[in-house]
Amino acid sequence: MKISVFLIKIPTTVSIFYCSLKNIIIFFSLKGKKLVFKLKTKLLFVKKNLLLLTNLLVHSTNFVIPKFWFLYFHHLKLIFKLFLKKNWIKIKLHLIGIGYKFFVSSLNNHFIVQIKAGFSHKIFYKLPKNIKVLLLKPTILILIGNCYKKIFNIATSIKHLRLPDPYKKKGVLYKNENIRIKQGKIC
Repeated sequence: MKISVFLIKIPTTVSIFYCSLKNIIIFFSLKGKKLVFKLKTKLLFVKKNLLLLTNLLVHSTNFVIPKFWFLYFHHLKLIFKLFLKKNWIKIKLHLIGIGYKFFVSSLNNHFIVQIKAGFSHKIFYKLPKNIKVLLLKPTILILIGNCYKKIFNIATSIKHLRLPDPYKKKGVLYKNENIRIKQGKIC
């Protein structure tokens, strides 16, 4: 197997400390957050905004490369991204169809989403206080909040109000969702 190098770019708002005896990296952010990470691989280089790691194990004298080293690096990168995250999650919904629209109004710090989606009536959906709504166009709705589970549950419940039609490609879709259009009946 080939020896690989993994590079992580670190923003200037985060400072890094490396303890070579225990093989630990400590990240400090300006907000006072602290992240301690024990490395299983060798560290090649630490600079102000760069972190260079190899896929060689720490305690081995000969060249031993772990089987799934890339998963370890992606895990490290994911933890670091979550450490830097501003805790705001966005989900974008598109409403596709003629006459289909979103309307947003607020009542006592609660957002109410009205959905006109091909039924003989409008559908009203009340959102919790900690979830914000942004309406870019009458057909594009963005849900913003700090809890991924809540945002995703609300997005799926709005999507279930008008599921995408596989024959006409109408309905509520996520941002990058693609639907394969089925062929209609052939006479």
